[in-house]
Amino acid sequence: MPRPEFVEVPADHKQPVGTLSPAELSKYNCDSGRFLLAIHGDVFDVSDRPDKYGPDGPYHSMSGHDITWALWSGYDEEQEWDKYFDVQRCATREERNRRFQGLMSWWAFFELEYGVPVGRLDVYDREWELPPPPAVQDLCVVM
Repeated sequence: MPRPEFVEVPADHKQPVGTLSPAELSKYNCDSGRFLLAIHGDVFDVSDRPDKYGPDGPYHSMSGHDITWALWSGYDEEQEWDKYFDVQRCATREERNRRFQGLMSWWAFFELEYGVPVGRLDVYDREWELPPPPAVQDLCVVM
């Protein structure tokens, strides 16, 4: 999807937000004007792409949410947002390594596309206290 030629970004676009709770992150949804989403604890400002993350964008439901589990598992439906697991405790080392490669590829894409993270999601400050992830079925997914 090519970038729009002109986008009016909010005045606080790319300004640091510090550490947010999931409830605080949810305020930056597709109707807020400033669109934030989190991947494995890092909060990205995607406000310069209202065509993707704004109310009429194909990814509008991601704004204001942590999408880690959806990217990790390949289950990219809304009900998969804001699910928190200690993905280091995946069932097998092979699966953990393979899924981490995919997750970090998405993280790197977001950093390249939207710049450095503007904050952290507090859930990941104590990731080791989260439950292990459930088993997931391998899917062929294109997001």
